[in-house]
Amino acid sequence: MLSTINKLRQILTRREKLQVGALLVAIIAMAFSQALGVASVLPFISLVMEPEMLFENRWLFWAYDILGFESINRFIIFAGFVMFSIIFISNAISAFATWLKLRFAWMNNHRLSRRLFEKYLSMPYAYFLNQNSSDLSKNVLTEINHLTKSYLIPLLMIVTKGWLWFSFWRCSSG
Repeated sequence: MLSTINKLRQILTRREKLQVGALLVAIIAMAFSQALGVASVLPFISLVMEPEMLFENRWLFWAYDILGFESINRFIIFAGFVMFSIIFISNAISAFATWLKLRFAWMNNHRLSRRLFEKYLSMPYAYFLNQNSSDLSKNVLTEINHLTKSYLIPLLMIVTKGWLWFSFWRCSSG
């Protein structure tokens, strides 16, 4: 696994490595937003099941008092909208991070294919006399695609799932 990561580091340009850093920031934001979305459900359900909890929990009562609610039912409806908004925003962040992840993978597929093709085009004619043209096209079309599907996307999925599990673990233990 580490040798594969080292090989990927050698293939990627400086710009692509910076994109990986930005992608990791998006993945971390996705993990924490999903953890927040999941963590927002239980307090809301507890509030719906036991409205008196509003006066026992200092944070809920603080929000009730600061926002000037006069009815517990209206506050519960407001809390439901807040929970729905948190989950909606969390899903939007997840969709954006997934889009970034797939865009990064497939744009790198394109760039690597193009760089390999340019490398082949810069070779002298004598090089092609000893090469099978179907092998060269297979390298450009199939092997780079295999690299993307079999290594890059699964590696990004491992990083994503690892951050998700880590953030859920942090939220449940702390």
